[in-house]
Amino acid sequence: MLDDYPAVQSGRCDDRFNTMMSALRRYQRNRNAQELYERGRVLARQHNGRLV
Repeated sequence: MLDDYPAVQSGRCDDRFNTMMSALRRYQRNRNAQELYERGRVLARQHNGRLV
């Protein structure tokens, strides 16, 4: 999903992305979750100029 996210124009995909980011926030101490969260933050900025 993250590889395709910047090119997708879908409200449903945005909702799922935001749900994923919200869920990952709780696990910031986990290295893998933190890496995924940071990758998502970068993609969110590229996708629509906002910070999640």
